[in-house]
Amino acid sequence: MVALTFEPHPVQFFRPEHPPFRLAVPVQKYHLLRACGVDYPLFLSFDRTLADLDGERFVREILVETLAPSLVVVGYDFNFGKGRLGTPASLRASCLRLDIQARVVHPFRWEGEIVSSSRIRHAIRDGALPKARALLGRPYALVGQVVEGEHRGRTLGFPTANVRPANDLLPPHGVYVTYLETGGRLIRSVTNIGIRPTFGGGEVTVESFALEGRGEGVPGYGQPVALHLLERIRSEIRFDSSEQLVRQIERDVSQGEQVLREDAATDIVRGVFEPVDVRW
Repeated sequence: MVALTFEPHPVQFFRPEHPPFRLAVPVQKYHLLRACGVDYPLFLSFDRTLADLDGERFVREILVETLAPSLVVVGYDFNFGKGRLGTPASLRASCLRLDIQARVVHPFRWEGEIVSSSRIRHAIRDGALPKARALLGRPYALVGQVVEGEHRGRTLGFPTANVRPANDLLPPHGVYVTYLETGGRLIRSVTNIGIRPTFGGGEVTVESFALEGRGEGVPGYGQPVALHLLERIRSEIRFDSSEQLVRQIERDVSQGEQVLREDAATDIVRGVFEPVDVRW
């Protein structure tokens, strides 16, 4: 089975200034497709040449001549070809002329509404991580590398792994219950995403405190990791002193431990951060 996707996303190609919207970076998408049973995730370079192909040429040159499929499956809202004029109906007609089966997948509903990437993005941007998890079928995950920070957490008694995510789509600034995944392990953790206003603010950082070992034993600098986001504990706020911050972190840790005691983590897709040669 082959899954065909585009890189970069057509929206990024036509509107590079568009706000972050992708639910998975390429390496995540590759591993998630493999976890769904796809044998060959194929990333097709989306460029001006491809964008200028009309629907009929896209079917003939990309699908038929390149992939030679016996069956093509698309979503109900799939558009393709120049000007996005190709539709599931026109794809089905083209495939019929070429003696290829075509199947259109109907929308899936949850709580009475269609499950869509837009709906999932809204949940993430609202900090509604349990809802995003239900819609995705897994926790929303950030992937990236552990980088050196300012070591302020260690000074406060809460050493953290500072993660530089490859993902652009982040939830609101705040404290989250998370799993930090590395080397096949899921490490229970509490993570702050924000600008650290208590210390003057700055660029957005992602700092994860491992509950096991009180922050010890986390992956070293340069290690690839995934951070699975379960639930938002609170928004990021400024404290008048380090002592107030420490007391609040203790409360955050206690709340995080309670949430994690009740979480089975059976829906987490592991290894979505593992390096892979994604060619397109």
